[in-house]
Amino acid sequence: MEDLYKILELKRSATPEEVKAAYRKSCKVNHPDAGGSDEAMGRVNFAYAVLKDSTRRKLYDSTGATDENLIQKEAENRLMQGFVELLRGLRVEHRNIFKELELKVNAELRQIDHKINQTAAQIKKFAMLKRRVKRGDFFLGVFQGLIDGERQKIKQLKVAKQIVVRMGELLDGCEWEVDAAPASDLWGKQPATWQDIFRTNMT
Repeated sequence: MEDLYKILELKRSATPEEVKAAYRKSCKVNHPDAGGSDEAMGRVNFAYAVLKDSTRRKLYDSTGATDENLIQKEAENRLMQGFVELLRGLRVEHRNIFKELELKVNAELRQIDHKINQTAAQIKKFAMLKRRVKRGDFFLGVFQGLIDGERQKIKQLKVAKQIVVRMGELLDGCEWEVDAAPASDLWGKQPATWQDIFRTNMT
């Protein structure tokens, strides 16, 4: 995705007034009536729509995402897929489906946090090594490209984290009634070994 600040030729620290002024300036150049194109004007309008809205701008600055609804929909879709997958498993009535989903969500959050920390450490390492280049514009550019790539990864990971956090919020307060496993389920077939008995009870 193209940088919305670059579209309007703004710094990330731009004030709301500066955003509005930059939008008006861009319209004078990119509007079809001024020699621009519908495509260029569409990009300008989209950038302004995001950056003028404090909530959407904060989301974009921290994650690179431009629409809160997209995160909500993705969270709902992923949660539904996980739910259906568990429903297709064995002895659903004897398992706490919501608890299992919650465990999956928490495990994924820990994994994402670990990746974010790893990527942040990599950025720090590249920045430190970049400072060792006293001459050599080419290699300074290489390091900056690596740093920018890792920063983009962090943005993507933060979007993924927001989706998983939203999944956890959708699960919050949900309850699943669990039936006690009937004896016929546990002992209907004669296990061959004590290991089989253990596996049967743990299913």
